[in-house]
Amino acid sequence: GGQSSNIVTGLCFGPNLVTITDANNCEFVDTVFIAAQDTVVALPGADSVICDYGNIVLKGTTLGTGVVDADWYTYPSFNLFTTSLDTTFERSLGMYQFALIATNGLGCNDTAIKTIQVTPSPIIDAGINIRIFDDEIAQIDIQGENSTYKYLWVPGINLSDSTIANPTSDTRETITYTLYVTDTNGCIGSDSMKVIYQEPITFPTGFTPNGDGTNDVWNLYFIADFPNTTVTIF
Repeated sequence: GGQSSNIVTGLCFGPNLVTITDANNCEFVDTVFIAAQDTVVALPGADSVICDYGNIVLKGTTLGTGVVDADWYTYPSFNLFTTSLDTTFERSLGMYQFALIATNGLGCNDTAIKTIQVTPSPIIDAGINIRIFDDEIAQIDIQGENSTYKYLWVPGINLSDSTIANPTSDTRETITYTLYVTDTNGCIGSDSMKVIYQEPITFPTGFTPNGDGTNDVWNLYFIADFPNTTVTIF
C-alpha cells in the first residue's frame, strides 16, 4: 500500500512511483527519485573459499542510523538462518549462499548475497623414501603432480630447487622433507618423505688381537645399517 495524501513522508531511498488522478479519473504516473540523508545498506562481506571442513564465518555490517533489523537468510529460499550479524558454523563440502537483509523503521530494506565455497584441500604423495650412498644424488618423484599447484619443500637445503615438484637432493645426511602444495583456491595439502644418506662401510685392513688394548677388535663401521651383509675373511 502507498500514501494517498498530497503530502507524503517516510519515502525510501531510490525510485518511488507517484500516481496523480484528476477529476475525470485520468491518471498520470511518474517516478520520483529520493536522495535520502540516511539509507539502508546491507554489507555481507566478500565471497570466500573455505578449505576442507573449516568453519564458515558470517560477519555482516550495515550502513544507516535508522537500521532496526538485520538478519541472515538462506538463499535463494530466503528461510531465516540467524538473527545474529556475526555467526560461525560448520558445513561439509559444497557451495552455500546467504542473504543479509537490513531494514529500517520506515519499511525500507536492502538485500545483499554472500557466496561461500567449501572445497577439499589438495591430496599429494611426496613419494617413497630414498636411500643413497657415497656421492649419489636422490631423484624425488612425487605422485599426484598438478601443473596448477604451487610447490614448496621444507627444509629446502641440499635440493636443486625447493619450489618444483620433483627436485633432486645431494644431501650427505639423512633428511625428512615435507612437501606443501597450494591449489588455486589457496588450500594447502602436505606429505613427507625421507632421503636417507648411507655412510659407506669402513674397516681397518688388519687387527692384532693380542690383548694389549690396541686394535684388539676388528670393527666394521656402519655395517649395522646393512643387515644382509656377508663378511668373508681369508
